Amino acid sequence: MKEDYKIIKNAVSEELCEFLALEFSMMEDVCRVLYPNADLADLCKNTFARYSPLMFEALSVKLTPLIEKATGMSLWPTYSYARIYYHGSELQKHFDRPSSEITISVCIAREEENWPLKIQNEQGDTYEINLDVGDIVIYSGRKHLHWRDPLSGNKQIQAFLQYVDANGSDAWLKWDTRPKLGLPFEWAKPEVQNEIKKIATMEELLKNSLRNNN
Repeated sequence: MKEDYKIIKNAVSEELCEFLALEFSMMEDVCRVLYPNADLADLCKNTFARYSPLMFEALSVKLTPLIEKATGMSLWPTYSYARIYYHGSELQKHFDRPSSEITISVCIAREEENWPLKIQNEQGDTYEINLDVGDIVIYSGRKHLHWRDPLSGNKQIQAFLQYVDANGSDAWLKWDTRPKLGLPFEWAKPEVQNEIKKIATMEELLKNSLRNNN
């Protein structure tokens, strides 16, 4: 894909987004009962976040033909991720892992006020991306710096679907090296797991990413 990003409107129906928002919100409720003392926020404070929720792993497969057509590439899904952001939560500046050659951000649920995703290319040009429910933006999460300022609203749900070029040097990252989509991160190969173990904060992620891109 030559462009820095592409937006596809209504890539996911509002009805499906409503269902996905309900299911993921129910997952949060269940997790808070099962793991009452666990930090379920990952590196972004005041969020609920999960790696490879089955509903979004399935969505990554469903959308693969659309993304292949938009990028002109044959793709392997690697992993999905999703977050429920609450008031004041912030996505700090970072690059994604190597498994995120092609990144899809999907707006699952939002309030009236825009909360833009900011993407910066290698030349330093910054774009502000606003999506309605069901819209997607395609970009390279591992190549382009991206972030969001603190959320002034109450709640927003975003899903992230990651892919690699099926004919490229990172095709070995298919399914994030897990035997099957939907499996927990513990099933990924050690070299992939070690990428996460080295990262303690979003600031360290940015520092490591900038070092790797220099």
